[in-house]
Amino acid sequence: MGITINGGHFNGNSVIINGLIVGGGNFFDGDSKSIDEKKSTSANGISRITVNSNCVNVQMNVADTNTIDAHLFGHVTTDGTTEFDISTFGTEVKITVNLTGISINSNLRLYIDIPATMFDTIDVTSKNGDIIISEGVSVRKLNLKSANGNVKSNATFEVITANSKNGNTKVFVNAISDVELDVSSKNGNAIVELHNISCCNLSTSSMNGSVHNCFHATTGHNTANGEVSSKNGDVKISWIQIKHD
Repeated sequence: MGITINGGHFNGNSVIINGLIVGGGNFFDGDSKSIDEKKSTSANGISRITVNSNCVNVQMNVADTNTIDAHLFGHVTTDGTTEFDISTFGTEVKITVNLTGISINSNLRLYIDIPATMFDTIDVTSKNGDIIISEGVSVRKLNLKSANGNVKSNATFEVITANSKNGNTKVFVNAISDVELDVSSKNGNAIVELHNISCCNLSTSSMNGSVHNCFHATTGHNTANGEVSSKNGDVKISWIQIKHD
């Protein structure tokens, strides 16, 4: 006796958690696949980048380029297919990675190279994977969300929303203007490092963890507003505070 889920057949007492099979007998007939695909589109006139994935680690970097380049690579055992697309809609570029069916043993990664220019909005969402936004990325509004993975940003921004449900969230701020932050994790730590900030108006909270505020003296000219929180983890704020003579 068995069951079929998205085309996959499972025999015995199988247990599936977050799409991964963790128990049972002869339950899975997926194929091992090696993926190495590259897609690119022009960055001319683009002000918004949207990335959606259900299965990969996403890293965004700055490169010496006039295009937006996406590279999907790695290995996965799956009974489904991999859908990888990059499309332009007016001033927006959308990058999508979707793995159908049941998958195990995945180390798929999506690297995205963008020009060293200021974008209006960058949205990155990953259902199962880490999100990393590297130093040099510049954007007015940055939205990052992972259901099952860590979120880390070293970008230059004016407004950021960074959230992980099951993972740590870390935001490094090297401010060139006033910044607004909404940084949170449900089941992980929420960490913010503030640089070039003269005034800090951040509220902090943790229901089942500790809150740490660390202050040091240096120069700065900008204000940080917003909230940093975790339900089941620690909250840490490192503020490089302005030094008055």
